[in-house]
Parts: sequence; C-alpha cells; structure tokens
Amino acid sequence: MVRTNKNGIKIYGEEDFAGMRKAGKVAAECLDYIADYVKVGVSTGELDDLCNEFMKNKGAVSACIGYHGYPKATCISINQVICHGIPDYERKLADGDILNIDVTAIVDGYFGELNNSDMFDPSTYYFVEDLSLINYYLTSDKSELWNPGAPGRTLKFSTLNNVTNGANITYYIDVRAGIQDETLMYESAFGPMSIFYNGYSYGTKTEGLYLKRVIYIPQDTEDTKESYIAAAQKRINDYLGNSSVIVSYGGLLSSLPEGSEDDGYPIRGDGNYYNIKIGSRTYKFYIVKGTDEKLVEPTYYGLDLNSKIEITSGDSSIPLDTSLTVNNVEDSSIKDIIGTENYKSYDISLYSDAKNAKIEKLDNGKFLVKVPVPTELNGKDLIVYYITSEGAKEEHEVIVKDGYASFETNHFSTYVLSEKVEENPKTYDGIINSIFAGAISLIGLVCVIIYFKKRSNVKGY
Repeated sequence: MVRTNKNGIKIYGEEDFAGMRKAGKVAAECLDYIADYVKVGVSTGELDDLCNEFMKNKGAVSACIGYHGYPKATCISINQVICHGIPDYERKLADGDILNIDVTAIVDGYFGELNNSDMFDPSTYYFVEDLSLINYYLTSDKSELWNPGAPGRTLKFSTLNNVTNGANITYYIDVRAGIQDETLMYESAFGPMSIFYNGYSYGTKTEGLYLKRVIYIPQDTEDTKESYIAAAQKRINDYLGNSSVIVSYGGLLSSLPEGSEDDGYPIRGDGNYYNIKIGSRTYKFYIVKGTDEKLVEPTYYGLDLNSKIEITSGDSSIPLDTSLTVNNVEDSSIKDIIGTENYKSYDISLYSDAKNAKIEKLDNGKFLVKVPVPTELNGKDLIVYYITSEGAKEEHEVIVKDGYASFETNHFSTYVLSEKVEENPKTYDGIINSIFAGAISLIGLVCVIIYFKKRSNVKGY
C-alpha cells in the first residue's frame, strides 16, 4: 500500500531510499568514470556516448533520452552555458574551458541525478603569491574574490601583469566557480574573462585566478619553525620597511580540516602552516624555501599604451593594480614659465581600483618615469619641469637612453619635458648694459682728468 500525506504526496520508506541510493551511486560512478576522458580535443558528443554506454553496462538507463524529445544521454555545458547544454561532435574541448556534466540515471524506477564541473590544471591559472599577495591583502579595501569586479582587479597583482608590462588595460572575470575562506591555504576563481581598453571590450577565453598563500625564504634557512618564522618575517619587513605584518606559528598541516589544502595542486613545505596577521585579519600561509627567482621583491610597473610613458617603483605602499593614465596638456602659460616653445607637457595620474583612490604622492619612495623623446627634442640637452600651482617650476635632472628620457619624482601632476634654456635673456642684457654704462662713465672720468691736468699745466707755464 502506498502511503501519502494530506496533500496526496507519496511518503517514501526504507526500500525507496535504498533504490534512490542505488541510482545515485550509478550516477556518481558515471561522473568519476567520465572525468578521465575530459581532455583537450575531445568532443562533448564523444563524452555523452561514453556516459550512455557506462549507464547501460550498470543496468541503468538515461532519464535524459527522449525527455520532451531530448536526443542525448547527458547535458554537457561549456563556459557561459550555465546548464542543459546539448552534446555534439563539433564542439571540441579547448584549454581553459569550464565543463559541466549532468547525469541522471534510472535504476529500477528510481532516479539519481548528479552533475560536476571540471576545470583544467590550476598551474595554468594566473598566480598571486609571496610578497605580491601581502601587497594585495594590505592595499585592497575589499580583497574577497566574490566582491563585484574583485577577480579582474586582482589579476593586476598576478603574473598576468608581468605579461602585459603593467599596461593600462582592465580585466573582468565573469566568475562561474571558485573557493575562498581565511581558513584555507589557497583561494581561486575562474570564468570567462574580458579585457577593456579605451572604451572597447575584447573577449577572450576562460581564465583562472589562484591566490597561493605561500611566503618564500632563502634555501640556506635552518630547518626549524623558529628559523622559518624569522626568515619570513625578515623578507616581509624588508619589503614593507616596517613590522606591521606579523608572522607566527600556526600548527601542523595534518591538523587542519579536510579540504583546507588544494589536493590537486599540493605545495611541499615543512609540514606546518603559519599564521600571518595583516591588519585585523589572520591568514594561513605555507613557508617554503625558494629559488633566487622566487625571492625577488615585487616592482610596480605602469605603462600608458597611448603615450608609451612608463613608470616603475619598488615602494611597497603602491597597490600593484595601480593604473597609469597620461594626457597631453596644452597651456600657453607654460612657454612663458620655462622660456621656450620646444617642449612636451603631460598630465600624469595614477589610480588604484583596489584602494578606490588616486596615488598622488609617496612619503618615502620614488617613481622612475620614462618618457619617449619626441622627434623635435632629439639631440637636445633635456630637462623636466614640474609646474607648481603657483606657476613656479621645479627641475628634475634627465638621463636619456635608448630613446627615453628618465627622471625620478615622488608625486604626480603636470610635467614638462623641454630643452634646457639659458637664464632669462633680460638678466644677461642688464649685465651688458651695466658694463657698457660703466665703461662710458670710466672714459668720461678719464677725459675730465686729462682736461683739468692740461689746464693746470697751462696756468703753470
């Protein structure tokens, strides 16, 4: 006898639950089986055939086939197709694709439905690690990857910025999946990425972002917890120029809850995790011995694609996502201030999306600015002027090399690249006039002396 509730809905018993578990197990086994065949170049139609054959061999049938005329045994969805994608033999998997496979198996009248998303090796993701990750946590007002726009912004802290040389382009990731928690040893997000520049959007393939919580220390560090902490603390202090970030011992990695580490991308440390306190938050980090390449401090790179002006700085207070913008300045008063018409004037500004603020001045560090030398200034003795709000000029010495004029500064506004000019000609003319007037006076005085001398000689005769 079938039992129902007052609304006529069937009440299931232990026999039913056993049948559901059996169907669910077949579906789960099917997903485990098909994972080995998810490779670049395989079509979704081929994957569907394999799933269908597997279910048949297990005494199950696919609930998808024939449902409202549906022709396939599974639903396989790629990238922006959220669900219910129809497999075919034309669409082959590409590197970076996000793949969701939905399987529903019927066993003895019971349905088991499961789905799983597969993504490619996290080692192909863009990484933020070591001191760049410290910079990210320190300078980002909202560092959580689930914040709107955060993954795209975070890419500028990653290895991607090394590829683009800090170009003033922006990124957006339409996050489809990821993981983030302060208790974990890593964070990640992935999805279709778009690139924006100069008002235009450029589509690209699916990309991943991986926050790798690891601090590297020198290879010759003694293998004790205390030495690891001291070496990590020194690297962080040297980079920041202060001791605001605190490193301490956390515990054994084996004591962490299951899933705290990324089993698909293991990091070989000393078997311990360490706590790093940044502001009010504490994160779990690995401390790992690294090569010289890993021990390099981050450098900020900024490139304005239009003007080709470049800026670099090793100052840790600059968020690594800071974007450089340069505009030409046309102001007739500049000619009067610097004394020449042969110049190029630029308004240079830096903006950090992470801090939602302009970077206008460094308290202790310096920016190195490289400006392409315009044709009209080639071969000239060059100088850079900063024009103050009062109209005064501040000089910056220039080094010309490989077609670029380089100078250092700690603040940004309007800068003028110009040929050097002599002191104000009026001053020079004044000196000449004074000398000329003095010479005439001297000649007059001599003439007067000679005149009186002759008169006295006449009288004496």
